[in-house]
Amino acid sequence: MPRFESDQPNLEPPAGYHLRLADGQSWNILYHPNSQASVNKLAQIMRLPVGTIDSANKLIYSRRQSDADGRSTPSAPVSELGIPDSHQWQAMDLGWLVIWKHKERPEFLCDFREVLDYREELYALWNSLLPIHYQTALEGGIPIHGALIERQGVGFIIAAPGGTGKSTSSRRLPEGFRTLSDDVAVVVKVGEGDYHAHPFPTWSDHILRRSDRTWDAQEHTPLKALFFLKRSETDSIQPVGQGHVAALIHQAAMQICHIFTERMDVKASEEFKKILFTNSSTLARTLPGWILNVSLTGAFWIEIEKALGYSGGRNG
Repeated sequence: MPRFESDQPNLEPPAGYHLRLADGQSWNILYHPNSQASVNKLAQIMRLPVGTIDSANKLIYSRRQSDADGRSTPSAPVSELGIPDSHQWQAMDLGWLVIWKHKERPEFLCDFREVLDYREELYALWNSLLPIHYQTALEGGIPIHGALIERQGVGFIIAAPGGTGKSTSSRRLPEGFRTLSDDVAVVVKVGEGDYHAHPFPTWSDHILRRSDRTWDAQEHTPLKALFFLKRSETDSIQPVGQGHVAALIHQAAMQICHIFTERMDVKASEEFKKILFTNSSTLARTLPGWILNVSLTGAFWIEIEKALGYSGGRNG
């Protein structure tokens, strides 16, 4: 198995950061010294606290010593971490990195290619969060491609495919609305029937515009409603039934998770898609959903306020 040079510092305990989600899920974000700069960038963008916590899932970052190495085993020094031997690892090759999932343990290894340019490094960091989305789904939650907005202590999501206006719409919201994120909201199940949502980064801001924006990934807000954006000449909302809402949630989740499911083996991919759809259906039974018709210049947020004012019940 490829190994790091013997003069590298021992990783017990590894240096790193941590992430806590509202459902009690926690992650230690660890790194080998050869990937420290990249993980520091990730921690800065997501405002992750320094240090590790007990009983957390592990997301461990490393960098291959040579891109000529085979992709049959992780390059991370797993023996130094007390992790079982390499034949228990399943690989998902995403080009910029390989994500290794252990068959029996909660560790994920993110194995970066040896040489990455500025954009490739950010794409690698972006895709390295897929294990968190995966585990969130196993816990009953779901990642949604959408803007997370908070108003008066509660949140709602405006979901839409990329390039259809959710970021532009969220920037148009007046004072009193707070945009926590405009690309990804990680929805977690809290207790019996309650959901909270966390803001995750808009990576395209860094990749395309070299932005210095950051997002507090540990912040969360109770989720009250879902809106599915549609361009229109006039502003209005259209209630939709549970089945339609479930399909729209699943679609918004797959816009994030398709990279992961396409690299899984067929059986694992189908099982994960079923989990995502089950969680989408449960969320649709719990929270109301509307089609949000948005014009270029209208005050569409008035329609949102109307919906939030009478959205205490469930969809019919």
